[in-house]
Amino acid sequence: MRAKQHWNPPQGKSDFIASKPYRGKQLTVRMVSPDCSTGVPVSGVPYQLHSEYKRVKQPTPVTGNYLPAKFEVDNFDSKVSFTLTRVKDRHGKSSVVITELCCDHGVTAKLPLALFRQLGLRASTFLAFFLPPYFEFYDAPNVKVKTGKDCRLWIVGKGLIPAEVLNVLHDTEQTEADRLKRVWQLYKQAPKGQKYAKVAEGFGYPPGSKSGMDWAHKWVKRARKKFAPHTVRKAKQKRGKQ
Repeated sequence: MRAKQHWNPPQGKSDFIASKPYRGKQLTVRMVSPDCSTGVPVSGVPYQLHSEYKRVKQPTPVTGNYLPAKFEVDNFDSKVSFTLTRVKDRHGKSSVVITELCCDHGVTAKLPLALFRQLGLRASTFLAFFLPPYFEFYDAPNVKVKTGKDCRLWIVGKGLIPAEVLNVLHDTEQTEADRLKRVWQLYKQAPKGQKYAKVAEGFGYPPGSKSGMDWAHKWVKRARKKFAPHTVRKAKQKRGKQ
């Protein structure tokens, strides 16, 4: 029996882009493949959902990412393109990594790869709905859509990636040990008075970002305990004498 419900699907955006301030400019990452400029991709485009439902009684929203996907960077010092792919390690743990990277000025350590990856994840996010079995609705005047006996995924266009999902996907490329080592290297190399700012920028945060400074303070504190525990003890002893 068909579900007798009236539902008007929202009009999804077709601009699969994401932007963020970077060194005084508005850096923009555009998804160029797969081509989803119409808002709804052609059949067979690979994607990853952030959550799934086997049974629903009404249209239920869900977000996901087109992966693998290719991107181009606008308003940057050089022409950059890269590909994001979701991979699994030998333990079955998933992570999203940059698998291809091209830069007309050469690939160097100065490229803000963490920022590219974060914006790529945002740019490739779509909004979709799980539809219940035997559900009918009009996608456009005189265009009726019917589902079968199983739930159906209906993609409507560009969406916003949930913060908790972004945090997980964006933070899985490195192990904690690797991240602590990189934090400590950036901290030691940075000039006095700019150490926390340089750590934050090294991990993709824009200059002057409060969230980036908070993140840097937290990770520098952890890195100091690992690589320079004697400085932590001295600081505690000094506070104790005051």
